[in-house]
Amino acid sequence: MTTLPHCAAMLVAARDLLDAVNPSALVATYETGPYQRALIVEAIRRSIPTVGLMHGLILDSHYDYNHRNVDASADPRVATFTVPDVTCVWGKAAERCLTETGHYPLETVARTGNWRHDHLGHVDRMPPVGLDRPRRVLIVSGGQQVTHFVETCLDSLPADSDPTVRLHPVDDPDPVIKMLEATGRKGIIDEGRIMTEALNQTDVVVSQWSTTITEAILMGKPTVFTDFYALGHQEYLEFDAFLHATTPDQMRSHVEAALGDAEVRSRLWNNRNRFVEELFGYTDGGSADRVASILADLVSSQVDDPEHNTIISDTPERVSVLT
Repeated sequence: MTTLPHCAAMLVAARDLLDAVNPSALVATYETGPYQRALIVEAIRRSIPTVGLMHGLILDSHYDYNHRNVDASADPRVATFTVPDVTCVWGKAAERCLTETGHYPLETVARTGNWRHDHLGHVDRMPPVGLDRPRRVLIVSGGQQVTHFVETCLDSLPADSDPTVRLHPVDDPDPVIKMLEATGRKGIIDEGRIMTEALNQTDVVVSQWSTTITEAILMGKPTVFTDFYALGHQEYLEFDAFLHATTPDQMRSHVEAALGDAEVRSRLWNNRNRFVEELFGYTDGGSADRVASILADLVSSQVDDPEHNTIISDTPERVSVLT
């Protein structure tokens, strides 16, 4: 099956789902996913309010965010790339990327902060490294040459490290498990915990490019962006809020510095605030409330229509949101 029939089938499925559920609004937590985009297109055709939630890092080099003729419209005379009525992004960096590189209309983008991290609270210092135990290192894959990346990191860590491996949800774990068993490292894959719990239990993070880097910095954890495969992402290196390794030897040196070099740790911490402000914007615990307020305003602005479940001013229990 080719791409065009796939897209047509997803639009048909989206129409059927919306007809069956008849929601007051649509919220997409993976706003650029193909199924979500089909639902967004069909919802906009029905004048159902739509909200997109930034699901991961927004990069100006990513094809998801490089379009023209962009608008919250399903009319091809207005837009050839349909976006939600409002896309909620974390901070200024994503807002700039969408409105400048991605050509999103200004009114379709709102900065809310990261609603997933409202529970983290304020971090006022870099957590100290435990001195009475091996140093805990969390190795995080980002989907590139995963088995090779994990094995190379494990082989290159300082000898007194206590490593844990965290795979990306799209990674096939079987080759990694086989490699770990063959090298006597069975049982070090982290499973069952949410990422913030895993980060909270580590001293330093070694990661390919992923949202884990930003989460680790938000939580005050020293982080080594390990770019063995020259993927770049120069737009974030300028903050100097994490260490950048392109070779195994450099990664090892950076891990040692992140764990024990007071000057390096101080520099990373001092640069953290600007990084967090640009990437996350709000860190006041109110991001979810801001998203909810935007959603409520969109639904309230709709004309009451008995064909749609949009009468919410006096009877909020009647509101249904498809996510």
